[in-house]
Amino acid sequence: MPHGYPDWAYVVFPFEGAVFNIEGNVDANITNTEIDVHVTNSELVIRPAEDVTFTIEPAAGVTFDIQGNVDATIVGTASVSIDNATITVDVATIKEKASETGNVYTENTFISATAGDEEIKTMLETATDEPLYVEMLTACVVDTTGVTTENMAKLWFEITAYDKYDTPIWRVYAHLNHFPVNFDPALKVPKNGYIKVRFHNGDSVDHTVAFSVIFRY
Repeated sequence: MPHGYPDWAYVVFPFEGAVFNIEGNVDANITNTEIDVHVTNSELVIRPAEDVTFTIEPAAGVTFDIQGNVDATIVGTASVSIDNATITVDVATIKEKASETGNVYTENTFISATAGDEEIKTMLETATDEPLYVEMLTACVVDTTGVTTENMAKLWFEITAYDKYDTPIWRVYAHLNHFPVNFDPALKVPKNGYIKVRFHNGDSVDHTVAFSVIFRY
């Protein structure tokens, strides 16, 4: 800065379509200055070359404030290291979010099978106008005979999900004493699909069970 002149200010008014290219080793030091950048009706794209590292080393007390509705997408593998910091995160899982918005539902049925026999029920046929996700399965004996703890293992289930072409896409097995069965991640049933519940009664008496599917969209 020439002697005797006030502090200079460089103001750049580029023409529309102007491109700034900065090449070589450049150091930019900004001290005691407020930078106010507004991006309006525009897309700001940063395309670093391979192996470029962005390092931000804020002084103590610096606050990063992001306001408004922001979408952040990370494609590929990202490694994030956070040391000596306190972070507040919305930790609600997708299941909790679904519950908050009222997108968790149940479907129930009764299945009866004579001693030594089996019975099959189809479920979710009317619920799959769009894909859904099974979160939990549960069952209990509801007949007057009841079942002892020892005989619970004689009552078991084969649950199979099908797509709209009647092709099986997943299958799980469980004894009565395994319920409730929770899935994390949830199991998808595609649009216009359904599930079939096969109840095997290996006990010496007839049984009726109530079977429930808890699912979300």
